[in-house]
Amino acid sequence: MYTFKDVEMISKKILNDEIMAIPTDTVYGLMAIAKRDNEERLNRLKDSPIDKKISLIFKDVDTLIEAIDTTKTYNIELIKKYLPGKYTFIVNLKESAMIKKFDRTDFGVRVTTNQSLQQLISKTGTLLATSCNKSGQDICMNKEQIKKEFPSIDIVIEDTIQTKESSAIIDLTKKEPTMLR
Repeated sequence: MYTFKDVEMISKKILNDEIMAIPTDTVYGLMAIAKRDNEERLNRLKDSPIDKKISLIFKDVDTLIEAIDTTKTYNIELIKKYLPGKYTFIVNLKESAMIKKFDRTDFGVRVTTNQSLQQLISKTGTLLATSCNKSGQDICMNKEQIKKEFPSIDIVIEDTIQTKESSAIIDLTKKEPTMLR
């Protein structure tokens, strides 16, 4: 079991393409470096459709805002108002080396209030983040559940989970914001 005190070792393992169970400001998430093959790996691990889109978690709001394509994303003020926090926004990101790894520009994006996770992302860069559960099943709330559901995950970072609810999802790719969850 690891804690955020092990941030140097954890960041090295993430940069080495390992998948980890990491607490956010909502629930435990499965996380990996942001690239398409890791998105596919996470989907296989969760028994989700291989092409299901997984959200990105950024270190801070400024980094996220800088990455957004404002010609295809609306209501940026909502992001500034509600992030960091328990929201995921669907946006279009600017073309970049990271985005080219995915062959798309539409993403769910978050910024966590968990300062330890923010520190980790500062070392690793933007991460893929999805809830820690098998597709259609309840979210794992502790290390015992995580190890039972995902025995291949070697690293579970132990920390207090604030809630049992996933983030709200709001689509900002249309003129009017649309609540998806």
